[in-house]
Amino acid sequence: MAGDGHRKVIRVAVVDENDIFRRGLVACLETDELFLVAYDARDGPVPEAVDVVLASARAATGLAGPGPPKLICGEPGRLDGHAPRGPADTVLSRTGLTEEQVLAAVRAAACGLLVGPGRTQTAKRTTEAVGGGPLPEHMSERMRDVLRLLADGCATREIAERIGYSERTVKSVVRQTQCRLGARNRAQAVAEGIRRGII
Repeated sequence: MAGDGHRKVIRVAVVDENDIFRRGLVACLETDELFLVAYDARDGPVPEAVDVVLASARAATGLAGPGPPKLICGEPGRLDGHAPRGPADTVLSRTGLTEEQVLAAVRAAACGLLVGPGRTQTAKRTTEAVGGGPLPEHMSERMRDVLRLLADGCATREIAERIGYSERTVKSVVRQTQCRLGARNRAQAVAEGIRRGII
């Protein structure tokens, strides 16, 4: 994201054969001015100038190969015979998927973060990670706010300006958040926050 206070618009392609589900995804994205739905259809090919593809497992099979990260809406471990195609592909559970999870996952994918667990993990672990585990104890609203801004790509100074804290306080909150989430760095904290449904 740009450092001058303006955030770069994230161009998203939404590809799903279920018209109602697809319209729901588009409606979620349209609630945040950070996102621009650049393509909305039952199948591909998607335009080259998109940052993230949000697709059903079936539609994603026709979108294999290099390109923007793909967020695949399906059932982890049971993708109707369709497996993610690349290391950046992530599976989001279609059941119980919230607007906040969609927005956070697209933001993270656009920043180059792997949203879900690796493809080699078991289906049980995949379901836990994507469906969200229990919130860590003592996860304050301030920690959530900082985590959301980190997911938006904000640097320490910008976070401090937005929420009215000193940079030192923001760094302290980031360290506390990483500790509570068991994360080694900011990117891992954001990914873990998304997995657990915190952001």
